[in-house]
Amino acid sequence: MKRPLVIFALIFCLGLFIAPQIKVTFLLVYIFALIFMLLGFLSFKKGIRFDVFLCCFVFFFASALWKNSQILPRCHIFRYASYKNNSLYMIKGIVDNQPLFKNNTLSFIFKAKEIQFDKLKYNTCGNILVYVRGTRDLPKALTRM
Repeated sequence: MKRPLVIFALIFCLGLFIAPQIKVTFLLVYIFALIFMLLGFLSFKKGIRFDVFLCCFVFFFASALWKNSQILPRCHIFRYASYKNNSLYMIKGIVDNQPLFKNNTLSFIFKAKEIQFDKLKYNTCGNILVYVRGTRDLPKALTRM
């Protein structure tokens, strides 16, 4: 193969690009990557067959990386609260970054630790991007929410 790193980089990018359209689980994509890696090792001195297996491995490895990045932990805030839902939630946590005031809007990242709704409390994890209009002071912003 001439310029194999360029070819592998393009195949890796293709795997990342196509992975969202593949409607299979992470485990299945991961198994395909392992199968093609094993077939590549078994055909190491076979020329073109090795190249094809290695390209398939790179593609499925990239797809597996993307699928793995989309898996959220069981305690993630997304599993309890939905932005489409109009329910009221009480979320406890910490402000995770320096608040930024821009265009009359205060924004910061809130790291959730606990969520409460309907008198039920759950430990949770995950970040929430918070926007508050019309105030520059963080304590005032938190009391308005």
